[in-house]
Amino acid sequence: MLKSNHTRRFPNFCPVYDVTGAGLANTVLETLSILGLDLKKMRGQGYDGAATMRGQFRGVQASIKEKLPLALYTHCFSHSLNLCLSDSSNIPSIRNCMGVIKEVRRFFHMSAKRTEINDI
Repeated sequence: MLKSNHTRRFPNFCPVYDVTGAGLANTVLETLSILGLDLKKMRGQGYDGAATMRGQFRGVQASIKEKLPLALYTHCFSHSLNLCLSDSSNIPSIRNCMGVIKEVRRFFHMSAKRTEINDI
């Protein structure tokens, strides 16, 4: 088995004291700087659809875009997919299909062969 030279780890939790768009933007930018990221290379930002995040004039994305004009905002597609799945789960046939998919995933994830490989 090949081992990667890179290790994945969760970057950070940080306290938030100002929940306005400008305050959250400053927290994001300060945290990214502390993590050693070059903010001049920031080309995108993705958040959920909350007004504080996406607000065109006073939201986080607007505050960051004002300082870093190349950091374009896009609504987070994972969040959009999650909202669609949540809404569609009220339809019984879709809810049943999602249950079957979860069971198939669990079957393959917990197979004896896979468990044996992970124990090595």
